[in-house]
Amino acid sequence: MPDRFLYYGQLSCAFLIWSSWLIPVRYLSINAYSISFLTCLWASVFWGLYCLYKFKSGIFLKKKNLASLFLLACFFILNMLTYLGALKYTTGAIAVLTHYTAPVFVAILAPVFLKERLTKRVITGLLLSLTGFITIFYTADKITEDSLKGALLGLASGFFYALIIIIAKKALLKIKEEFLLFYQNLFSFILFIPFLPFIEINLEVKYIFYLGGLSFIYSVVASKLYVNSLKNVEGIRASIIGYIEPLGTIVWGFIFFQESITIRTILGGILILFSGYLVTTKE
Repeated sequence: MPDRFLYYGQLSCAFLIWSSWLIPVRYLSINAYSISFLTCLWASVFWGLYCLYKFKSGIFLKKKNLASLFLLACFFILNMLTYLGALKYTTGAIAVLTHYTAPVFVAILAPVFLKERLTKRVITGLLLSLTGFITIFYTADKITEDSLKGALLGLASGFFYALIIIIAKKALLKIKEEFLLFYQNLFSFILFIPFLPFIEINLEVKYIFYLGGLSFIYSVVASKLYVNSLKNVEGIRASIIGYIEPLGTIVWGFIFFQESITIRTILGGILILFSGYLVTTKE
């Protein structure tokens, strides 16, 4: 029993760390492309060195495994850009709660890609999630172009995150978690190269090291805590513990940026989180 609580604690810490992405995104005057590019660069270096140290057989994989990891990296980039973009354009609450439509998207796509059954509970979850999204969208008396853009980016990030979960779930049947994290970040870094015109290359040295530190915290520490505990915690419990992330983001937004938490935001958030609970629990 003590070991189980240790794994629950590790999961909680991982999600709590990820929930604080709002803070550096707002404080650093760097665009989403630059943050994503440098974070992936640092993460690939960290995980590459770790894999070389731990696995004496090397870090090279078969071509068919690399193909799935390359596809994973494509959706990882899309997820990161849309989520960071959502945090830029709208409040942390709206960004993270619309992002948390991901469990519903997973449930919808799972019958096609993972041969899992589509149930009444999944359909109900989808309807609740969409209702929650609409409720959150109307949090303000006057709907601005930025709030609309941020909400839609958050919804898109939820969809891309769902694709990441599905691809990763299949990939982890054949490769180790450390290799997945290394190649995901390495391919993501390579895929960002065509976006160099949008990336701030001439950054101050301190910003480069800031992002190195952030990468270590978010892409190494949090990811390691998550992967290590996920092996020992049931998927249903892990998904429920994951609701710490959106709740944490709302709290960070309130503490650091005085973002208001309205009744509509709370109601919409409850609907989205409850829809995720429905589709990740048994009938």
